[in-house]
Amino acid sequence: MALTFCFLAALLYATEIVITDKHLSRVSPVLLTGLFGLGIMLAAVPGIVSAYQNGSLQSPSGHQWTLIAAVAILSFFADWSHFSALERRAGSAVLATFYMLLPVICSLLKFQLPSSNMILAWLLGGVALFLVSGELNGE
Repeated sequence: MALTFCFLAALLYATEIVITDKHLSRVSPVLLTGLFGLGIMLAAVPGIVSAYQNGSLQSPSGHQWTLIAAVAILSFFADWSHFSALERRAGSAVLATFYMLLPVICSLLKFQLPSSNMILAWLLGGVALFLVSGELNGE
């Protein structure tokens, strides 16, 4: 089931990137970021209410609130960078290709050694990033 959610997330993020690239790239990135965050908050309200009514809502405690604030700030800057790249005409394919760096960055931040399959995937991702870098330079 985890792979299904991974695929669904990738599909939905790709759809969001294409819609933004094709129709919203001239809107201010900081405004898009704010509206995006507001939309997420409003979309989450019914789920939170439902979980509260079912008794399955588990709230953060103690230092977890600090971590939530940090993640919210990181998400704001990530979204702002995402929308700024599209505003500057990076294009949806180039932006999505750069997201291949996420496994590399996550492993480094967690101080984990990658498997041989992950190393091969990183190398292939590096080749893909090299190939699309010409797109950013207008080549």
